[in-house]
Amino acid sequence: MVIPAMRKPKGFDQAVWSQAVIECCRAFLSLGVEQLTLVSDSSMRNAALQFEKEPKFRFVELNCEPQGALATVCIGLASSKSGQLVVGICPADTIVSESLGDIIDEFGNSGSKCLVLAFDIPEALADASWSYVHMVDHGADRIAVITEGAPSSPIATSGIFLFRDSETFLSAAQWCFVNQTTTNQQYFASSAVNYLIAREEKVDMKILAQRTFEKIGRERLSK
Repeated sequence: MVIPAMRKPKGFDQAVWSQAVIECCRAFLSLGVEQLTLVSDSSMRNAALQFEKEPKFRFVELNCEPQGALATVCIGLASSKSGQLVVGICPADTIVSESLGDIIDEFGNSGSKCLVLAFDIPEALADASWSYVHMVDHGADRIAVITEGAPSSPIATSGIFLFRDSETFLSAAQWCFVNQTTTNQQYFASSAVNYLIAREEKVDMKILAQRTFEKIGRERLSK
């Protein structure tokens, strides 16, 4: 699992943000993940020290900010074990109380190349900060495309993506870099998912209950 934590939510004190990242890391380590890599700048150095005795934890400190989460995760994987069973991406501002361990186990036993964790977004919270999932047909299980920018679907991604293994993720990321598939000069993980969809690979989606999903610095999705 790779957690890109390059950007602190606006209006958040650094100490509060660091504690949120620590809690996010602890949550994933409690799931028994094979390896957890936190990628950030020097502002997270002290937070990383909380896990210095944890053999499954790695901290990758960057001196500059990569162009988006996709590039950040690639840097994190470069210092990780190759051929991981499942490569997961989770933004550090994301809190999910639903059992991610069960979700990861289920995905690991499926034949899918990628799993997108999404939710039904309330209209009042829909804005350009989310990625939006479009289905092939209304009510169908198959994703047609994930778009960035203006609200365009009642379904938004949580920012959490699971890929079958490092080879699957890196081949998709490489295509994105070669073809410069950016939005506002940023490489998003959704572009890697769209590449797999275009290749007609099996990409699944799981809808998270609103009460189990929260973004730090945002109004709760469910009161």
